[in-house]
Amino acid sequence: MMIVEQDEHDSYNIFTVGQGTHDFPLSPFKTNIKDFINFDIHKIRTNMYTKNHNGKHILFAGCSVTHGVGIEDEMDIWSSIVFNEITKKEKVSGFYSVAYPGHSITLQVSLIMRYISQYGKPDVIFFNLPSTARTFMAHEDAIYLSQVTKHQEANYPGSIMLANHTNFESYLFLHEFCKATDTRLISFTWSDLPTDSDPAPALDLFKDKFDSFHISKVKVEDYLEDYMMNHTGKNLLLGTDGQHPGIALHSYYASIALDAYYE
Repeated sequence: MMIVEQDEHDSYNIFTVGQGTHDFPLSPFKTNIKDFINFDIHKIRTNMYTKNHNGKHILFAGCSVTHGVGIEDEMDIWSSIVFNEITKKEKVSGFYSVAYPGHSITLQVSLIMRYISQYGKPDVIFFNLPSTARTFMAHEDAIYLSQVTKHQEANYPGSIMLANHTNFESYLFLHEFCKATDTRLISFTWSDLPTDSDPAPALDLFKDKFDSFHISKVKVEDYLEDYMMNHTGKNLLLGTDGQHPGIALHSYYASIALDAYYE
């Protein structure tokens, strides 16, 4: 199955403001998904959205990992792997995603709700959670997304706690909404270890708190060791940019999602 790219993903602008790096400005106070996120500027890899669904309605959500940054072949992206495996056994209406590089949990939840209001409630939502250190910041009459780093936390104590709180509350809202509307929410995260640029791993915040949040039954190091023994090629551990997860890790994420889906 070929994923239709509405636009290329690598043309959004980066603005360096103050202590941090801030991605594209948002368009606040817009209810329509394509007004809130301008598809001519902000590139989302998905089939074209539709209100008519013939088959199981699945929606993918996440950040650059789910979007597939650093992965050359779109069939190696975890969401594509999951989609293709499910379509072997079930009729699915299409590949629909709101995932976008740099997004926070809060912003993705906001996009999910806008998507639902315009294109219908999915049967299943797969959500690879971004870092919980991502939050909003206002600068010169514009609103940006910001990644709170250890350096920012040192200068502005409490920034990480505030970002954690905002993202946790947003996820709680989505979790409860899905329970109330009989929507299956399957979430997990790539953000599992603290670093200077990602000091608030999502795993620490969500583990054991929600039955919609899943962790692998296999340790990541064991999965990767087995994968590397049985596969050859480039970009297995790191993507083409040398920063994002490579093909083996995408396979790992897909295994978490599929195990949860079929359990």
